[in-house]
Amino acid sequence: MSPPIRSNYPSPVPRANSTPPTNQHHLNHQQQQMDQLVNGMSSVNMNDKYQHDVLLKRNLQQQQQRYYQWMNHQQQQQQHVGDNWSSLDTMPWETDMTRSYNSPNYYNSQSLPTTPTLPPAANPMLLANNDRLLLQLQSRQRQILLQQEQILLLREQMLRQQQQQRTRPHEPLTDIIIRSPLLEEFRTNKTKKLTLRDITGHAVEFSGDQHGSRFIQQKLETASSEEKQMVFEEILPNALQLMTDVFGNYVIQKFFEHGSQAQKTVLAKHMETHVVSLSLQMYGCRVVQKALEYVLTDQQAALVRELDGCVLKCVKDQNGNHVVQKAIERVPAHHVQFIIDILHGQVYHLATHPYGCRVIQRVFEHCPKEQTIHLLEELNRNTSQLVQDQYGNYVIQHILEHGEAKDKALVISKVKGHVLQLSKHKFASNVVEKCVAYGNPQDRQELIEEVLLTRPDGTYPLMSMMKDQYANYVVQKMLDVVDGSQRDLLIAKIKPHLQGLKKYTYGKHLIHTLNLLEDPSVDISENTLGEEELALWANAQFTFDVQPGSEAKLFNDQDFYAPIAPAPIVSNHKVISSSVPMPSKKKQTARLKDAIVEDDKRKRNTAASARFRLKKKMREQTLKQQTEEMEMKARQLEERVKDLEREAAWLRALVLEKNATTFLK
Repeated sequence: MSPPIRSNYPSPVPRANSTPPTNQHHLNHQQQQMDQLVNGMSSVNMNDKYQHDVLLKRNLQQQQQRYYQWMNHQQQQQQHVGDNWSSLDTMPWETDMTRSYNSPNYYNSQSLPTTPTLPPAANPMLLANNDRLLLQLQSRQRQILLQQEQILLLREQMLRQQQQQRTRPHEPLTDIIIRSPLLEEFRTNKTKKLTLRDITGHAVEFSGDQHGSRFIQQKLETASSEEKQMVFEEILPNALQLMTDVFGNYVIQKFFEHGSQAQKTVLAKHMETHVVSLSLQMYGCRVVQKALEYVLTDQQAALVRELDGCVLKCVKDQNGNHVVQKAIERVPAHHVQFIIDILHGQVYHLATHPYGCRVIQRVFEHCPKEQTIHLLEELNRNTSQLVQDQYGNYVIQHILEHGEAKDKALVISKVKGHVLQLSKHKFASNVVEKCVAYGNPQDRQELIEEVLLTRPDGTYPLMSMMKDQYANYVVQKMLDVVDGSQRDLLIAKIKPHLQGLKKYTYGKHLIHTLNLLEDPSVDISENTLGEEELALWANAQFTFDVQPGSEAKLFNDQDFYAPIAPAPIVSNHKVISSSVPMPSKKKQTARLKDAIVEDDKRKRNTAASARFRLKKKMREQTLKQQTEEMEMKARQLEERVKDLEREAAWLRALVLEKNATTFLK
């Protein structure tokens, strides 16, 4: 802390035969003048209608008296111990430490001047002249108290986590959250109705809490302009931290949605020079996307321009790619031309990337033709490879769905002649389905003729496609989109192999599709299904669909099966009864033995296990990142407190100087 600032007015003239004035005498005299100024407000008439406000102000004045005495005491100590003293460790809070300062023995032992029991009345003119400075001083003192309270809370949370890690290193760290009494009461007492004005001074804390953030979001939707401005001014100094917070980012997003245009502009200004770091952060990227939706065009261009030089890094990032997509969707095309330029020569590489393929799709979807013509040419040169790629096939499917007719024709021309091979491929089969669904009638006819073409040995590609785990979906798509003679021709080719299809798991899908088409040649009964398949079919009908002869649907009551398999589409055709006995009630709740259901269950369990491991790893990384962020935030708060203390000292000196000037006049 900086040394005390003496006033410019002379000390009182000492009496004859008295001890000459010392530094302590000057300090005591200044303290008495300040006490007279501060405590003079206690003379307010208590019969006024604002009695409650006066009592609160008096309590604040008493706290300020203790604070001034504490400051003088620390100044004296600093003269003896040097600059090693830190105000952050001995600040008098409303805790046991504060109560020790209130003890009379404490002041006697320290030989400090005690405050009079009845404070002297202040000169009304003096109070009026210094009222503005007093209010500023009180505001700064409140800010210091709030900032140091946050530091103590952060330190306590970090110490508890470190202690838990030392005592129980094998257990995962639990989130230790220390909340203010207001927030704790809000979380426990759900019936209490609060307004945005009630949380003044706690808006940042509420924004960082799950329930508090939801409360602010709901209130901002219907709040008045004054209430929005009050919350906005409070959270603005911490806007960047809230943008990357798991709950705070939603409050910032709400201001972009429901705030005034001036507030949106100020928030966007705070984001400048931080767009790249926010775009690469899990929660910050959502704020950047929301900003690009609601700010004006000039600020859109300014924010997007910061991505220049980091476009490829953002495109390949799991969070940054969403920002690039939003920029392509919302920002005028001429402002994102630098993004298109960087993609030149990178189309194949990005189309085969798990995140880059999304950006390529948005470019073809929203950018004008003259911007994407070179990208399309590069894409067409690699269509054969992209069709069979894990991610590239999505780009080709997007061209087939949203592209122009000539672009679709180029893709279909690469598929023709390879329908059987591509239909049996895990990823390329999706492209073949889109070719059948979105191709023109002529292209569709040629694709169907290719699978029905008879080979020299008397077979045709459709036979093997019906039994394949991927190609059978292509056949089903053909049955869905074609009509008339083409459908009749397909059914005629499938009918002779109906008995053989029941031996294959994926052949049953085709049988079900034919049944949905209400084809009379397909009779699901003992004649077409084997004993085991028929029993499984009856069990599935009873469990998921309807009972034979009944219209009561049972699927919604079978919650046990919901995670295993989805509900089947209930067709309008009449359900064919079976002579197989209905399963008992015990069998109704048994697991389905159908191979596809078991396969789906296995895949779901595998995915759940992978998600669990990923979630655990992300949690560990998040905790580490939170610890680093808390340490950085604590350091920033310490610097802020020091600045506020210096400003408060300057204001106190200014008040004393005004006092002296008034007395001299």
